[in-house]
Amino acid sequence: MGSGHVHTDPALLAGVVGEPPHNTDVHGAEPVTMHAAGTSAWVVIEATDSGRGIEPEDMAHIFEPLFRAAPSRVDGGGFGLGLPIAQAQAALLGGGINVMSTPGAGTSFAVYFPRFTRL
Repeated sequence: MGSGHVHTDPALLAGVVGEPPHNTDVHGAEPVTMHAAGTSAWVVIEATDSGRGIEPEDMAHIFEPLFRAAPSRVDGGGFGLGLPIAQAQAALLGGGINVMSTPGAGTSFAVYFPRFTRL
């Protein structure tokens, strides 16, 4: 595939890449695994846990500011701002965040953004 570089704002990148692993660490269960992959056009960084997962009725709302799923409201996890901010930052970088979750089995966050290959 060749060497490549991501040309972007480092502060935005840190916010985007840091939030999904933080979310899996706070709300998921160990181990949290990280995986990075890329193509000539995209970089994808994935964080996966084996925790309680996200209920289907909550999935449509996890990127809404101040939304916290019922378990987070009970265990005091966060303010419901991390994922909406990370999603907005990813969009500013030309990317996004995909989420896959199975209740009782875990959650996977995939952060993707464009990669520009050095010529």
